[in-house]
Amino acid sequence: MKWCTSRVRLLRAGFSRSVRGVTSGIREDTTTAKNVNEVQPFEAIPGPLTVPVFGNLLHYKLGIFRQPEYHKVLRKLHQTYGPICRQKFGSETIVSVFDPNDIRTVYQSEGKTPTVPPLQETTQLYRLQRNMSPGLGNT
Repeated sequence: MKWCTSRVRLLRAGFSRSVRGVTSGIREDTTTAKNVNEVQPFEAIPGPLTVPVFGNLLHYKLGIFRQPEYHKVLRKLHQTYGPICRQKFGSETIVSVFDPNDIRTVYQSEGKTPTVPPLQETTQLYRLQRNMSPGLGNT
């Protein structure tokens, strides 16, 4: 399944990627379906209800979702919304991709130097909570 968007953050099972043109950036040697009729609008990606301006931040503030247990949040999102879902955090959109074939499509359209900002933030929080060194990637 492919989704049209110019730029979204993709999060798959705790790993995220910043992707430009998921549909248009696919290399020609991939085996994904290229039927235009299969492409759905970005707004069709399911996800939890959002509040204007805040998006899904209130879910975390009210304790519905817990940041320290983000892996459980991802599991619940996958069970509830299926192989792809989205969350909004202010002006940022996080798209979670759980299907291995969709993850492969994302990786193939990424380029030579992928970025992983939300993973870095999660790693920083994990290390801070356990009084660990931030590590080379987080300095």
